[in-house]
Amino acid sequence: MDSKSKAARRWVFFAGLIALNVAHANHPRAIDHGPIGVMGDHYHEAGEWMVSARLMRMHMSGNQIGESKLDDSQVIRQPNAQGRMPGKLSVVPQDMDMDMLMLGAMYAPSDRLTLMAMLMASRKDMKLTSYAPPNMMMSGALRPEIGSFSTASNDLEAVGLSGLIRLHESALHRTHLTLGIQQSVAKPDASDTALTPMGMEMTIRLPYSMQIGDESSRLNSALTHVYSHNDWAFGGQISANFKLRSKDWHLGDTRQLTFLGSTQSQ
Repeated sequence: MDSKSKAARRWVFFAGLIALNVAHANHPRAIDHGPIGVMGDHYHEAGEWMVSARLMRMHMSGNQIGESKLDDSQVIRQPNAQGRMPGKLSVVPQDMDMDMLMLGAMYAPSDRLTLMAMLMASRKDMKLTSYAPPNMMMSGALRPEIGSFSTASNDLEAVGLSGLIRLHESALHRTHLTLGIQQSVAKPDASDTALTPMGMEMTIRLPYSMQIGDESSRLNSALTHVYSHNDWAFGGQISANFKLRSKDWHLGDTRQLTFLGSTQSQ
């Protein structure tokens, strides 16, 4: 990737630091909108529109198998993937940050249907530690540390178009269905420089968790229900993302259950 392309993508990503949330609606209220991490949580009445920018960050650290947390000495005792060398894991992730910028626009051509378009960009950063490969003279717990390094990837992630269909609305309850198509933009070929267990720096294709996209087409679906009373709102959303078309390598399908609650003071 050339320097101009990197600079352009970095500018698009960090433009999310300027938060934008402009709406045109008859009776807007704060509790009519869910938390920043819940997408497609509300619909609009005919003629209403909204544009938004959301910047989210997720931080992860440590390693575990199931519910059991592992320190580095336990991780490097684990077997490597079949056919890969060395036979035991030798590179241990320490922590990872993921930033996501979402630019969205919503417009309601009718009371029953709200259209939503979205553009997403992501950046991922991971810190890792490399340990010497195992040999006959040392156990996994005693293998010396070679050094630490970090990897990063960033790109435009996906574009999407969805329809929010109003199923039910009363004074206290509202329910709607979301259906849409999402096209992944980024190629699954992000690479960076890694410190190998032999102490050499090498450019490698980054692992699954560091890839931004997979060029696949996906079906987005969600069912959202919200209960509102006075200055309180509670609700939930069941959402899923299923692959429709992809190349040989692709990211997995996702399913998510979200609960939300909000209030506002007069």
